[in-house]
Amino acid sequence: MTTAVDVTEPAETAAETPAVTETTEITPASAPEEFNKTAKGDLDGSGKVDLSDLTTLALYLLGEASLTDAQLEIVDVTGDGLVDLADLATIKQFLAHKIDRF
Repeated sequence: MTTAVDVTEPAETAAETPAVTETTEITPASAPEEFNKTAKGDLDGSGKVDLSDLTTLALYLLGEASLTDAQLEIVDVTGDGLVDLADLATIKQFLAHKIDRF
């Protein structure tokens, strides 16, 4: 003989469901204050210098992207006070493992 068991749970009522009373603001990693903690060359704040950073710099140099003052300071890997092709070339050398630091 087989016995059926009801495994469905009763639907929650409005009184049982807690109300959401606070919100959380999500701040992207690209917020300027986050860049104060970012390593040289790491434009997107990912914690590493990668192809994304190189691409962002290339787009900036072509006039297709804008950078904040904090990002401009971070991407000046040559330390000459300019953000130019020399910085792009230096990051490219870093990614190709031709140099190991800025």
